[in-house]
Amino acid sequence: MNKGKKANAMNIAIVGAAGAFGRWFTAFFQREMSAQILAHDPALTDSVSIEHIVREADVLLFCTPTRHSTAIIEQFVQASKAVVREQPALWLDITSIKSAPIQAMKQSDAEVVGLHPMCAAPSAPTMRGKVMIVCRERLHHWQSWFEHFLATLQAEILELPVARHDPLMAQIQGVVHASAIAQALQIGALPESAEQLWALRSPAYALSQASIGRILRSNAAIYQDIQFDNVYVQDALRGYIAQLQHLVDLLEQGDETARQQWRQHFDLAAEKLGATYCEQQHQQFEQLSCLLSDLAEPEDLILHLHSDRPGALRELLQIFEQQQLNLRSIHSARQLDGRVLFRIGLEQARSNAVVQSALRQIQQQGLATLVSTSRSAPVQS
Repeated sequence: MNKGKKANAMNIAIVGAAGAFGRWFTAFFQREMSAQILAHDPALTDSVSIEHIVREADVLLFCTPTRHSTAIIEQFVQASKAVVREQPALWLDITSIKSAPIQAMKQSDAEVVGLHPMCAAPSAPTMRGKVMIVCRERLHHWQSWFEHFLATLQAEILELPVARHDPLMAQIQGVVHASAIAQALQIGALPESAEQLWALRSPAYALSQASIGRILRSNAAIYQDIQFDNVYVQDALRGYIAQLQHLVDLLEQGDETARQQWRQHFDLAAEKLGATYCEQQHQQFEQLSCLLSDLAEPEDLILHLHSDRPGALRELLQIFEQQQLNLRSIHSARQLDGRVLFRIGLEQARSNAVVQSALRQIQQQGLATLVSTSRSAPVQS
């Protein structure tokens, strides 16, 4: 990684540069903001030293594991004490816990903002469609640059006080993750396999299993840190267990009074969330159910559209029209490398001679390349 600094170029240090988010932000800052990257990570052979970073970095982003973040930040704070800067640097972190890391960063002379991307490292070049929580703690000199950074990121920005972040994450992350583990173990205790239960799925079960599968195929250490390092998770889980126990008590009681109380509990839950919110989430559920139905189409094509310009998709679809091929669905996604992929659901079998003719015409005209024809290889999003 470059240790020097070109004229007018900004030095952005990324601590934890070898991790998933470290790699993503490295590419993002280089591509979208023309920055030079000072990469620090024990996994890198050319890792930039802490002393060089605190002296040369304009912006410092900690992309480190939650459980180690505070100790790592403290090392940089200590090193920064020996450096006199004309202007303060800007220190950012993206850990799932905010209180301790932000408090540690505040011990430096830098300006401080806590970030929390509510997703894994994206497969797309920006965070469009993702939520980014922003906890502004000390921001003056870097205000204009920071606003430009957020705009370039294209995320849905939610400003949150530091004091509210960790308690809310105990519910949004802590309870949800623990519930996923418990549900998976409950399913695993049944004589039927997970695949056999999946065959019996309702839309609600399918969406629940998608969330559970997403969590359980990810890095366990990340979820472990969220459970153990957020001091509010224990109380959140106790509250969740108490609600479940109350429902169990009503089932054990089993009489008409218990049924009436169960219904009152149901109505209270809806009232607490609000009629408008419940309706909005219902509509979102319907949209996701439709998407799942589309993705379950057994006959599909995944095509890389070569030209990312107005009219390119129309040219592609005209070939299907000319061949009298009807489409069941079409979905698009932009990949991290900038490619645009389209997943097209077909009424006809992929092996159909007319479908094969259309594919040959598409590729001969240089409109698109066939990436996949398998549901086991979906478009990343």
